Amino acid sequence: TQVLNRHYWAESVEAFTSVHAESSLFGIDGACPAENIHELIRVLVEQLSKLAVEKVSDEELMRAKNMLKSMMMMQLESRLVLCEDIARQFATYGRYEMLNKVLISNDITFYEQARSPFYDM
Repeated sequence: TQVLNRHYWAESVEAFTSVHAESSLFGIDGACPAENIHELIRVLVEQLSKLAVEKVSDEELMRAKNMLKSMMMMQLESRLVLCEDIARQFATYGRYEMLNKVLISNDITFYEQARSPFYDM
């Protein structure tokens, strides 16, 4: 939101994760007109750097947690996405957990897990 609100030329910016059994990948991607690409790269690197230096506030973590929950619930309304989620969980963890159990588990561990990767960079 900070990037989109402050840079009119940014068409989209989003964070992504890819979780696997032994490792994970976190990143940021974005889109903008060709003439702003160098500025977009600078802004995205700046945003990633801020995660390693500045403490994430409890308010930001709560907002991110609620956003994650709502995105998970909306996406799993699609049968195709639900089947993909079941397959991904079985491939990664060897089991499938219902959404309500995942959300409860998410509530318990969110704060510690959300902060720790960035302070280790």
